[in-house]
Amino acid sequence: MRGAEAEAYPIDERHLERQVPALSGTPDHASFYRKYGLDQSLDPTPYFLTEWYSWQNPDWREHFASPYQHYLSAGQREGRDPSPFVDMTRFHEATLGAVPRETAYFAILSGLRGAALGIYESENDLTAARERFLGSLSPCIHRMVPPCRRRQALVVCQAGPSDCIDRWAVADDRDWDLMLNYYDASGHRHGLGEYVLFQKGTKFTAMKRLLDDFGDLLMTYDHVLFLDDDIETTAGDLNSLFAVCRAEELDLAQMSLTPDSACNWTHLYARPGGGRPRAVSAVEIMMPVFSRRALAWIAPTLGQSVSGFGLDLVWGQLLAQRGGRIAVLDDIAATHARPVDQAEGGYYRYLRQNGINAKAELWTLLRRYGASRDVLSA
Repeated sequence: MRGAEAEAYPIDERHLERQVPALSGTPDHASFYRKYGLDQSLDPTPYFLTEWYSWQNPDWREHFASPYQHYLSAGQREGRDPSPFVDMTRFHEATLGAVPRETAYFAILSGLRGAALGIYESENDLTAARERFLGSLSPCIHRMVPPCRRRQALVVCQAGPSDCIDRWAVADDRDWDLMLNYYDASGHRHGLGEYVLFQKGTKFTAMKRLLDDFGDLLMTYDHVLFLDDDIETTAGDLNSLFAVCRAEELDLAQMSLTPDSACNWTHLYARPGGGRPRAVSAVEIMMPVFSRRALAWIAPTLGQSVSGFGLDLVWGQLLAQRGGRIAVLDDIAATHARPVDQAEGGYYRYLRQNGINAKAELWTLLRRYGASRDVLSA
């Protein structure tokens, strides 16, 4: 196998002993790791998480004997994260590129680390960053008085200046109420929406605040859709979406995605012609529809992820445990055309600037709830 020689693997002896207490007092931790580390999924240092790296980088198997060898020989140079708690993009931003990629991991092991550099020492750093973020937010209410004739369903859109909203929100024949939560006030549309407020943050911090402050209002609706402002759809398709959710008594659902959409989960792309809702284990966070009871079930999770990473998988598990019905609607398709760019995308830069590591949130939630790592057909 090409790459770093096994003898050169950096090993943190105390960290290895915490995983294998019997190693305490023995002379050669490095030999033990080389012989047993891969089979036992041991972590050689606190800043390389073998299980995570193997999951996120399955290509390590193509040319290397172990995930750690892959990282030291290729992944480090390519800027890959060795752990969900180590954000190498943030590290290189914060150090202004002064540390070469080829030596960045060794610099971290030598002590060049800290939350400001994108390195969490523990979940406590993540918790502290999340609490600071949540504490900095406060909504500005513009219009929150329920209409005289309230409809059965509600669309909550995390709104900015995107023109996608104008393609569906202004329709006269919509049979759902509209709540616009502006994270960017420059996108304000005068007179549009039964409910309007201005609230910086992410969609998920907004969901938490809305349920905390206006839960009684949201719970008057049979179904609530939390829609991203870059989803391309129509008012007619939203009408159909809610009609199917009511008729089929769905607790968690979403429109399927057109083939040109950006999405992490292959099971959520449209498979036309099925007729009935197709059962899945979870739906995407970009446009989930919740029943009233499902919204109550998932409410406690909202303070646990600023980025939203991991919430989709956890929501699916929580609803399945309670007998909720989860489905994707193949005959109603929407488009999510904006590509996902975790390095240069504006959303991810915003998270990094506020000390939020989305991958750490994902990993923490999956471990806390024991949720699946994929969206599956149910």
